[in-house]
Amino acid sequence: MSWKKRLLEKSSLYVILDKDICPQHFFTIAKKIINSGAGIIQLRCKNSPKRELLRYARALRKLSRNRALLIVNDHIDVALASRADGVHLGQEDIPVEIARRIVGNNLLIGVSCHSLKHAKIAQKLGADYIGIGPVFPTTTKVKEPAIGLKILKEIQKNIRIPSFAIGGIDLNNVVSIKERGISKVAIGKAVCKAKDIDKTVNSFKALLNYTISKSSFA
Repeated sequence: MSWKKRLLEKSSLYVILDKDICPQHFFTIAKKIINSGAGIIQLRCKNSPKRELLRYARALRKLSRNRALLIVNDHIDVALASRADGVHLGQEDIPVEIARRIVGNNLLIGVSCHSLKHAKIAQKLGADYIGIGPVFPTTTKVKEPAIGLKILKEIQKNIRIPSFAIGGIDLNNVVSIKERGISKVAIGKAVCKAKDIDKTVNSFKALLNYTISKSSFA
């Protein structure tokens, strides 16, 4: 197993750095998140020109090198050019099997999934991890309805690759994710907009890493 996959397996917290969510002090926020021990960060800039996206990716690569995995959302070319660790693809992006032909084993490939069917297909086609959601209503994924908590147990039973719950997750509801058997989450606003980023990152990690002795949740 490569060091990238080992860190992917080990990491419970995946932070999405969205330039549209935190346009000011972006790199200061990114540095705090990395220093706080988030194992994975994703650069997401839906409304930025590709040249600017590459500049941001290269800067984040310098900050994250040997400290956190850097994933680039959507753009394989930017991920390769910035020497990122992976690329994250949506259901409407280039298919996983074609992406794998392009990047080989040089990049991790993650896929956004909104159903168990999506997750099974992503796993079969060679994705390294999935993001499953949105679990709760969110303003970020406005086109996708919340899928709820029940699916998480099905993901835990049927999917072998790392699975990150995503969408509307905060410190008030993250334990309900853990109680359904998923101990990895992808977070955006709840970390990036936090008044105390270090405290928030460590609170998420503590809640995700605690052991549940009994659970009878549906």
